Parts: sequence; structure tokens; C-alpha cells
Amino acid sequence: MNVRPRFLKLARCLAPASVLLVASLPVPAQTPSTDSFNRTANGTVTSLAVQPDGMILLAGQFRTLGGNSVTNIGRLFPDGSVDTTFNPAPDSVVYTLALQADGKTLVVGNFTVIAGHARAQIARLDNTEIASQNLAFDGSTITWTRGGASPEAWRTTFDYSPDAGASWTNLGGGVRVPGAWQLAGLSLPLNVTLRARAYTAVGGGLGESSWFIEFIAIQPLAIADASAAAGQFCFNVTGPLGQSAIIDASTDLILWTPIPSNSPSASIASTPVPSDVLSVSCSRSSRDQRLD
Repeated sequence: MNVRPRFLKLARCLAPASVLLVASLPVPAQTPSTDSFNRTANGTVTSLAVQPDGMILLAGQFRTLGGNSVTNIGRLFPDGSVDTTFNPAPDSVVYTLALQADGKTLVVGNFTVIAGHARAQIARLDNTEIASQNLAFDGSTITWTRGGASPEAWRTTFDYSPDAGASWTNLGGGVRVPGAWQLAGLSLPLNVTLRARAYTAVGGGLGESSWFIEFIAIQPLAIADASAAAGQFCFNVTGPLGQSAIIDASTDLILWTPIPSNSPSASIASTPVPSDVLSVSCSRSSRDQRLD
């Protein structure tokens, strides 16, 4: 059995002096083992990319993949079985590939035909899957769910903006959770604008490239604090600073009239106001409001 020494320092305090003991303990060497994933290509694989749903794209110079007729670029299911519906069959070697944010696949190689179309050395393939993502925030935890044909990320970062994107403050890196990335322990207003970035990289036969994917979520405007008194009612519209709100009133849900706000500028609500709360008052007869 191969062993390598590990030194542990043990300290014991004795009055009036201290004694330091050093012991060498054998630690067994660990050898990684393979799992049941075994899909052989009969040539060279130069590049691969992983989707968040576990699907694996791989490219190179081969004619069979896992015993199936697949030429130079193929796709595997998470369990390693071959997706036989995906076979663009470029007529020569593929050096590298990369997934866009929308799930489309960029392919670079020495081919002149791919998926039955004439393309010289570079092409873009539609993905048969949908790239999906959603950014949710509950006041303390940001959850960025990514799935389908989106490119997998090796790290993520999150930022917030109190002024609809005019300035940004970094919140930190995300933690990988099943199907998503999360950042917890936050204390932010619900109406801030959030920005998530996923950093991805791909290697190929002639080098590698890396980039990031950005997703910005502007939190929706919210109506709250509705009240009625003296023949009128009022409410507050809350949203990111600088965001415009169009507030109309109607008595029949057909004809709509803009409502002037009681903000300091006395402007129509479609004009941005320098506050994250816009107060609106209108006649009780104008009982229906619309917020665009």
C-alpha cells in the first residue's frame, strides 16, 4: 500500500514551559475510480460542452460514438447513452464548440459541409432543446435557475442596482445547488434590480475560450397601501428608482385616462420621479387602474 506522510502538530502546555510534539502518521493514497459511464468514440475527441440539464456535447474526428453512427459531433444523455437524433455530420474534423446563452451551438473546424449545408470552417447549429433561466429573489436569497440547452457555468456572480442599472454593487459569488445557483443571507429591498453572470469556458484542439452570460432582472412594480377617504382613494406604487410607471384610470375598462400623481413635481405618473415610492390619488368614481 502506498503511503505518504502527514505531519500533525500536537501541543501540550506544561507549567512553566510548553512542549511541542510532532508525530508522523501514514495516510493511504487515494486513487480515483471510474463509474459506469463508457461511451467510446472510434477517433479523437477534441472538445466538449455540458448543459445544465446534464446533456453533453462533444466534437472531434470520429465516425462512431458508443457504437452508433455519429460523425465528428454528437450529444450524450446524462446517463451516457447516445442521442441518435443529433447528428449534424460535418464532413471533416471539428476543433472546438461552444454553447450560446440561447442554446445554439457554435462549431469551428476544418469542414465545408455541416447538417447538409455549405459552411466553411465555422457554423452555428440550432438546438432541439430550449435554453431556460429564471432569476428569483425573496428579500434574502437569490436563486438563478438555469436549464435546458443553456451552457453550464463553473462560477457565477450576483450584483444589485438601486437605480435601475445606473450603478451596480457586487453581492458575491453563487453557490451551486441542484438545478440552480444561489446566494443567501442577503438583506435588500425587494424592488432592486438584480444582475447575474455565469462564467463558462470550453477547450478545444487548438486552444480554449471563456466568456460570461449576463441576465438582468428588473423587479416588478408593486401597488400597496391602498386607502379611501373623503370621496377619494389612494395607493403607493413601489419600484426601482428611475423606473417609469404609467397609471391610468377607467370607469368602463375601455377608455383610460392618465392619473396625475401627488409627487412633488405634480407630474403625470408616466414620468420618472426621484423616489422609489410614487403616491397616487384619484376620484373614487375612477375605480379601475392599470399599471403598465
